[in-house]
Amino acid sequence: MKNAKTLIILVAAIVLLTGAYFLVSSGILEKKSEPVKTQTENLTIFDYNRALDTLTITRKDGTLTFENKFDKWVCREYPNYPMDKEKLDGMGEYLTTLSAVRILDENDPLYGIDDGAKVEFTLVDGTLGIIHIGVVNTATTDYYAGSWTMERIFTIPGEGAEKFYGTIMDFVLLPENEKIPYDTVNDIKVNGVSKKAQAAEYANALNVIYTSSCATPYTENFDAYGLTNAKWTIETDFYNENSIQSSYVFWVGDKCADMPNYYYVRLSTYPNAVYRCFSLSIEDLLELLEG
Repeated sequence: MKNAKTLIILVAAIVLLTGAYFLVSSGILEKKSEPVKTQTENLTIFDYNRALDTLTITRKDGTLTFENKFDKWVCREYPNYPMDKEKLDGMGEYLTTLSAVRILDENDPLYGIDDGAKVEFTLVDGTLGIIHIGVVNTATTDYYAGSWTMERIFTIPGEGAEKFYGTIMDFVLLPENEKIPYDTVNDIKVNGVSKKAQAAEYANALNVIYTSSCATPYTENFDAYGLTNAKWTIETDFYNENSIQSSYVFWVGDKCADMPNYYYVRLSTYPNAVYRCFSLSIEDLLELLEG
């Protein structure tokens, strides 16, 4: 009796193993074990990857419209202000290759989208894009945003989105000083007096100067800055990188009344703007001038 039971168990095991082998070899078990594929949510907002023609930012405090002239940007409301091309090019790239961080189910007044910044841009071919940017999510630093034409609410990367809340002064260029190869200098004059023998020293001192902030992007009255009859006027004649004879003038005016460690300066490349320079950034130049 015991041998009969053992024989029955062995036969049953052989049947089970044979069936399993058949299922595996036929692919039935593999098909059942495949993971269920889910559709990936599309996070792309704009995918143009082309330069902007215009960029308009509308907020409660006003509208700024920027036009891309390709060698520079011009603000329609402030046409005389020198614009920061690198910043505006970067904002255009941010918009035209924009992807959401997260898609949201519905709008919420707390997102500030309806009362935030309306951003419109056009491409050269007339393509129009519109996005509404709300408030920042302080936990993630991403911004809430929406597109009514796409009927989508989402969050977008904060690094880039915050620039659309800038004032006009945030878009004004803070230029570096003209880079002057000292070995191409024909002459350097300080208040009209030639300093050709010290050309290398003056050129090197000018080359490391940077502007800290903009006092005014456009003015025709330099009296308030001590720049109408500047204390120091440095004129440089040199050959630029294209071997073309060039001239560059740098004026140093008064110390800033409210910022005594800064000087008002003016650059011939942007003759109607007044900038501030930290005294440490021009100390080598001042040492030469006052020495």
